[in-house]
Parts: sequence; C-alpha cells; structure tokens
Amino acid sequence: MKDKIYSFRNENGDLLSYIVKEQLSVNSNDYIIMTPEKNKSKIEVYKYNYDEDNEALELVDDEKTIKMLKTISKVM
Repeated sequence: MKDKIYSFRNENGDLLSYIVKEQLSVNSNDYIIMTPEKNKSKIEVYKYNYDEDNEALELVDDEKTIKMLKTISKVM
C-alpha cells in the first residue's frame, strides 16, 4: 500500500510533508497521527479544527490527550 502524504504550510509559510500513519475519531474529535517525511522516526499527533470555511491542523502536545490516544492507536 502506498503511503498517504499530507503537505501543508506552517505558520511561517514553510512547506511541510508528512506521512499519514493513522486517523482516529474520539469523542467527536478527529486526530491524525503522522511522521515527517524527512524524519520517519518522529511521530506527531494533530487534531483537526473545523470552522465554517476551512479546516486546520493543531499539534497536540497535551500529555493527557496523547496518553488517551495511545490506548487506542495501532501505531503509537
């Protein structure tokens, strides 16, 4: 299976590319677990934030949320 790649710009305008490892939905919140394309040993968790006109990814750094996601994730 081919890896799914997400590319987006950070707040500084730099283009970042990530390999999607897993997507999870918990308590009406959607999360995506990815690794940077250039550093596959690093795992990062992002939460989707939706508003009327667009969606944004927010880095999850809250230990309580990460611990909760680890209990259901297949890749963490």
